[in-house]
Amino acid sequence: MPRSGHRSPHALEPGAETPAPSGEAHLRIGGLEIRVEGREFPQADDYWDGNWVVAAVHCASPHSSVAFRGPILHLSEVAHLLEGCEAVAEGEAGSATLPCSEPHLYVELEARPRGRVRATVELRPQGERHVYEFPLDRDAVGRIAAECRALLTAFPILGEPPTESAEDIN
Repeated sequence: MPRSGHRSPHALEPGAETPAPSGEAHLRIGGLEIRVEGREFPQADDYWDGNWVVAAVHCASPHSSVAFRGPILHLSEVAHLLEGCEAVAEGEAGSATLPCSEPHLYVELEARPRGRVRATVELRPQGERHVYEFPLDRDAVGRIAAECRALLTAFPILGEPPTESAEDIN
């Protein structure tokens, strides 16, 4: 069943436990935790449908907590974050992003002076908007990259990305 339009994530009840995934396929960025539960379409083997995963998202700070789950993450987005983290860790780039196609999640890691990193997390479950900022040290970027690699090992990217044809460009 192909994806059509944006999917609304399912909000978790306040105080509800974030469902545990099979294995340890997750990302932790400051107070944000993304636990991948599995592929949205386990039978699909093409690049688009085969790489959407269902994730439980929980973000907490001393002042608030937000949790939701749904098919909100494409594995190519995790690969993009991995590439950016590697560049930030090597000092080749000033930022790394998790640029989700679905509007429910966006993360930016921005290198700051003296080895610090600012993580900005924007969550938009069910029309709400929550923005969090977390200070990290440069070592955290390497850990995030390792978690991206582990997630992509547990859930390898399937198929090949579509190529642009001359008709798409014109």
